[in-house]
Amino acid sequence: MQYGLWHVERRDGANRDDLANAALAFCRTVRALDGVDDCRYYWKPYDTIVVMAEAESATAWNVASGDFAQAAFDLFDLGRAVGYEEWLDARSGQETYIAAGR
Repeated sequence: MQYGLWHVERRDGANRDDLANAALAFCRTVRALDGVDDCRYYWKPYDTIVVMAEAESATAWNVASGDFAQAAFDLFDLGRAVGYEEWLDARSGQETYIAAGR
């Protein structure tokens, strides 16, 4: 299992409701991608949203989909990407380590 976390800080002058709606639309778009189990957003008070996606592999959201790109641009027009993290469960981490020939 792999998790992707996007940290999005509200841009000056951006409406919080608009940012939340863009995050919700982004989550819905990500959830519709093949291999994605879930995607939700959370407020990190008061001006930052964290979007958390869960999938079998991070390649699930590394796609060249027009819908994904549109949702991402809509979100990042209102918020500034200030961080991204990928979390792997122990099995995925070990499989990656082995695949690297280590």
